[in-house]
Amino acid sequence: MVMMNPNAPVESARDWSGPPPSGLEETVPVLAYVNHGRWVGDCPAPGCNAAQMLHESGIYFCTECGNAAFSHKWLRVAWPSDAKEIALLLCNRQAQNQNWMPGEPLTELVKENMMHSIPPVL
Repeated sequence: MVMMNPNAPVESARDWSGPPPSGLEETVPVLAYVNHGRWVGDCPAPGCNAAQMLHESGIYFCTECGNAAFSHKWLRVAWPSDAKEIALLLCNRQAQNQNWMPGEPLTELVKENMMHSIPPVL
């Protein structure tokens, strides 16, 4: 998985230049999904919805809004329990076809792979 560095300077946030995030907002999960071979999550802040690459640490910080709607705290990433299986099913596809959304069953990925003669890896 390609992951962003959770320790990257907060100054990379375009609209916020405050101190680094501290604390964790546990009540607002960021749903992980795969887009063109990257694990990403959409910012849940109203009006933002920026997609950010995710880090396997399981914390999220939006570089567009600085998590301002959540007191600039880290947000928790909600990873699918079968993330490794999803990655394996997508790994033999071309990057633009490596996509998965929450709720999409593994059987659908297997079916798509079979339809396109992509060899199984599980």
